[in-house]
Amino acid sequence: ATLTAIMRRTGEVIGMNEYSQKDSQDDPTLPANTRILIDNASLSWGFSILKDKDSQVIDSDQKDINLKNISFEAKSGELIAIVGTVGCGKSTMLAAMMHELEVVEGSVRTNGAKAYVEQEPFIVSGTVKANILFGADYDDDLFDRAIEACCLADDLRQMSDGFDTLIGERGINVSGGQKARISLARAVYAQADIYLLDDPL
Repeated sequence: ATLTAIMRRTGEVIGMNEYSQKDSQDDPTLPANTRILIDNASLSWGFSILKDKDSQVIDSDQKDINLKNISFEAKSGELIAIVGTVGCGKSTMLAAMMHELEVVEGSVRTNGAKAYVEQEPFIVSGTVKANILFGADYDDDLFDRAIEACCLADDLRQMSDGFDTLIGERGINVSGGQKARISLARAVYAQADIYLLDDPL
């Protein structure tokens, strides 16, 4: 029970780390089928910008802008892949969708709970089940569907205690692939409106 409470609270605090949340900056005025709308946005990981009383940018340091003049729209039911060379800004683009970047110009609007799976799978010391629930209430049918969707069934059959097997610092070691599948199952179990997967293959 203590681990569950810690996970729930951790999810509330870190929000973006493979945890579904309703973003406080969400915009319910977006069209019903639009989940993400980025309009000619220039974004930065954070620096001081000077704006006038009408919120117009007076001065900014251009070299600190990480994404420039980006326009993008994602609608419900769409599967979109962002591809490019190493370091071109793919992960930064996902961070922008989670409102983690400073909007220097343009706008970033989203509507819906988000589940994010980062490049390095996030695993805590606890059972496989606890790592998937991450503080959420247990639903047997939903849990089984998440396991099936993320191809975890074979992994669990090989573990001595199935989904009650301890993993992490105080449990057995799991492979990189198993960590990735557990992280994906956590996102699926969250039943989010928007899924952001950073290099999941």
